[in-house]
Amino acid sequence: MDSIPAPLLNKSQFSCVLVKDTTAPCPPVLTLEPLDCAKLEAEKPNNCDQNPVYTNKLQWIPSRTASCDPKIAKYKVYYKRYEDEPFTVLTEVTDTTYLHRNLKSVAGCYRVTALDTEGNESRPSNTVCNDNCPVFALPNVITPNGDGKNDKFEPLKCPHFVESVIFKVYNRWGELVYQSNDKPNLDWTGTNQNGAKLSAGLYYYEVIVVFSRLERNPKPLVLKGWVTLLDGEVKQ
Repeated sequence: MDSIPAPLLNKSQFSCVLVKDTTAPCPPVLTLEPLDCAKLEAEKPNNCDQNPVYTNKLQWIPSRTASCDPKIAKYKVYYKRYEDEPFTVLTEVTDTTYLHRNLKSVAGCYRVTALDTEGNESRPSNTVCNDNCPVFALPNVITPNGDGKNDKFEPLKCPHFVESVIFKVYNRWGELVYQSNDKPNLDWTGTNQNGAKLSAGLYYYEVIVVFSRLERNPKPLVLKGWVTLLDGEVKQ
């Protein structure tokens, strides 16, 4: 008995363990309002907004099943401008809608995740993407006589989402008589490169248009054709 240490403590020992919640919410179901291309194609050149801005409208539905945490605290919205780049966090919201405003282009992709009160993040939602509408159509006759009708060779519709334009005009002998590299609206009034009016007749044009698209390096749109100049009084 002498080997038993004194005093002898008779206390119960408890081990406290906090179980961490690791169950994440289910991924939401995401939708994105598409761009109304028909509305853009109906716009006339004289009503064009020179500095248009756009809004991408996102909406999602939470998914709640027995295997997921139903207590959703907030959502993360992910975005990428081009289809070949990784997603980055755009914002965090508590609502189930988000308006991505003040965009020069609607092209881009989105996905959303749900987070619970413990910070557990769901798997990503489905990916949704918008792309721009390449709108560029040209007339075949101009009459630059100052009457306000067909005075310019310009797009028949508002040229939306244009990044660059190369415009060339040739006479019937194949000689380059006019070129511009920085005018999406073209605004050609039947003059040569020096500003002198060209003779009435038939001219060949080539327009190379690069649009802002979801694809990083989209293939240019090449338009070629003939335009009739009906009123030109000064020789070339």
